[in-house]
Amino acid sequence: PVTTKMTYKKGENHLCPYQTPYGEFLFGMNTKDIRFFESENQIRVIVDYAMEIDEEHFADCQIIIKILSA
Repeated sequence: PVTTKMTYKKGENHLCPYQTPYGEFLFGMNTKDIRFFESENQIRVIVDYAMEIDEEHFADCQIIIKILSA
């Protein structure tokens, strides 16, 4: 299995080991922005971050989390 723990805090860079069956990589997560939106039926969280692998820029990424009421 592939396991890791990613931490996102605006303006901070967090390093996390990324273990795979083929070895471990060191990932850096540089959180650019975190936005929260709330309405009557949903909460939305948007996280923009840059990903580094072994201290080299790899990608600009975005996570969108939607929490809906039942």
